[in-house]
Amino acid sequence: MRLAFLHGSNDLYGASRVLVGDVELLRAQGHEVAVALPQDGPLTGILRELGADVSVESLRVLRKVDGAAGMRLPTRLPTVCENADIVVLWTLALAAYLPLLRLRRRRVLCSVHEILPGLAGRLLAVTACALSHALMVNSRATAQRLTRDLRRQKPQLAYPIAPPYRPLARVAGAPDALRLLVMGRVNGHKGHIEAVRAAQLARDAGEEVELTLLGGAFAGQEPHLADLLAAVDGLPWAHYGGEVSEPREFFRWCDVVLIPSTKPESFGLVAIEAWAAGRRVIASDQGGLSEAAAMVGGLVIAAGDIVALSQAIVHAARDPAARSAPPANAPVGELCTLAARESAWKSSLRQVASR
Repeated sequence: MRLAFLHGSNDLYGASRVLVGDVELLRAQGHEVAVALPQDGPLTGILRELGADVSVESLRVLRKVDGAAGMRLPTRLPTVCENADIVVLWTLALAAYLPLLRLRRRRVLCSVHEILPGLAGRLLAVTACALSHALMVNSRATAQRLTRDLRRQKPQLAYPIAPPYRPLARVAGAPDALRLLVMGRVNGHKGHIEAVRAAQLARDAGEEVELTLLGGAFAGQEPHLADLLAAVDGLPWAHYGGEVSEPREFFRWCDVVLIPSTKPESFGLVAIEAWAAGRRVIASDQGGLSEAAAMVGGLVIAAGDIVALSQAIVHAARDPAARSAPPANAPVGELCTLAARESAWKSSLRQVASR
């Protein structure tokens, strides 16, 4: 079977990293895979090495930063769709193609990796439910936000594949310092600045805390990066390390991973990557992120509550158990497996082909 993926970015963040794993999985199952990306970037070479036919095309990607101008519906399909048995829309950001795909009688699978609140998110969810032949979601929270009646249209749950559990040795640092790490796109709601403020409160309480912040800004969201740089300016204990291509190695330099998102996340890929590296997480208790944190034995705090976050940091600084490696037998080891992901794909492709 030939599968054509339309993906709205060329980076190495959550949905892109999941795509890499799925392309490898689907190629191993014998499928042909073509991927259309909106610009060149690090994902291009990685996918080609896995045997995917990758092309850079002018895609209509829905972005909040584009406002009303980004809502125009496309009038032509990307070339990768021409000989495809099934077109996979990789996130709701490609939902503008749904009407045209159905008009051209294409079979469509929509893989949803985001929770979008508000009227725009609701409209995209309704469109995806109405025009897709099948739906895949990355968490139960995403499924519940996507369709209000799960009895009538039940999306296929497909958790991301967790890396193997191989705790990393910590790189030696200041003996009394608690080293914290935040990684994610710098967009104003991943919690970078909230982490800076909470770490400062923990330091004010007498704890020796160091903080590393990683991630880049998407085009149009550069003001959020400027705000972050201003927040850490002059703080010798806080460091912004820019965008990184391989997150695992950075876990060596930290004791605890913070995931303090202020808006609902569809899942928490960083949480399961931290578990695999032997690091505990402190995460916001909402959406799929709360789901992921529970899978890895993480500590959850109220989203946007800087005081609660600082208290959790103080607790981690004072209690060695809070910095110990999470258990190898955490639920993530059974829920986020290659076998489960393979089964979800087989079920979804059968559903699309049968409709």
